[in-house]
Amino acid sequence: MNQDTKKYSKTTDIDLEVFNILSIKYEVPISFVEDCWDSCLNWLEANGKKKKNYKAFLANWVKSQKSSKKLIQTEKGKIIDVSKL
Repeated sequence: MNQDTKKYSKTTDIDLEVFNILSIKYEVPISFVEDCWDSCLNWLEANGKKKKNYKAFLANWVKSQKSSKKLIQTEKGKIIDVSKL
């Protein structure tokens, strides 16, 4: 088990720092990453699953959700989903 896997082996290891990292990496708002994390937790609970690396799990979820939505940034910096317009 590598260091990164050990560090993110519990859901409690996911914090604002991780949200910030993924927000920058995938160019989405922190609120989008937080919403994805909430969905991740709900999915894990509903399916009785555990993961070895929750950061990687969240990153994949963010990446998947971002690609399924059309997100645009307004002039004031607000991100909106226009996939259903």
